[in-house]
Amino acid sequence: MEPLQTAIEELSKGDYSCAGSDRDGNIVFVSSERGLKPLMDRIAGDPNGLRGIYVADKIIGKATACVIIYKGAAACHGCTMSEPASQLLRENGVPYSYGQIVPFIRNRAGTGMCPMEHAVEASTDAKSGFEAIIKFLNAHVR
Repeated sequence: MEPLQTAIEELSKGDYSCAGSDRDGNIVFVSSERGLKPLMDRIAGDPNGLRGIYVADKIIGKATACVIIYKGAAACHGCTMSEPASQLLRENGVPYSYGQIVPFIRNRAGTGMCPMEHAVEASTDAKSGFEAIIKFLNAHVR
């Protein structure tokens, strides 16, 4: 079985929001946390924590795509993916798939754009997007 497919199947098994497998198809992390937290937790203890990992996530917006690209994930799948995320992944040559594509990721209230998607909206590359994420988190998360 392909490593990305393994991560996708693991994602669907439980109440997970994100799962990752290595190139051998071994599950290396799962999380039920929302938003970027699973990926940011993964790289917090190890900046190379996504390098070569196949990531399956319930929602991949442009901010998530920035982390995936900048931190070197091998490929990704989003059950729901935003068009800006798809474009950035494609431009950076990261293999990806999705279940549903949407114009942008909505905030949890459904009243507008997700704050993280908005934080990286003007970013033209994964590095500047990742820097915008860190700046946003430093200003808003205590």
